Amino acid sequence: MKEGRFSRLGVMQLQAALGAVTFGSVPEAMQQKLAQMWDKYADPLMQALEVRKGERSTSLQRDLQNRAEKEITDITAILTKLQKSILKELEEPQVEQLTLFSTPEREQFERNMNSLKARAEQIPRETKPLCTEST
Repeated sequence: MKEGRFSRLGVMQLQAALGAVTFGSVPEAMQQKLAQMWDKYADPLMQALEVRKGERSTSLQRDLQNRAEKEITDITAILTKLQKSILKELEEPQVEQLTLFSTPEREQFERNMNSLKARAEQIPRETKPLCTEST
């Protein structure tokens, strides 16, 4: 309340007011004065609270959206890097040492290579839904 009129506090003003709060009891005279003014200022105060609630909600939604977009970008980058790493590993020529492996070892090596190929093929399908969610 300023000069007998209700005026909304800005965020910085509100933080300053909250920082100045003391934990003693409010003097009786001030309590009575505020009680007398309540009927006059209750509606504007509730309207101001509703406006602030809307502003805060919008701000939080924007922050969450920004965070989600950043996480999508980060995850997509990590998966793309993983895919490139797998493909690079798969492109390297097979070492002739495979002939030194026993049959079970060669079979395991082949299973591993097939798993890597399958994983590299899955990554674009995993990142595509992420990219569509961010738009």
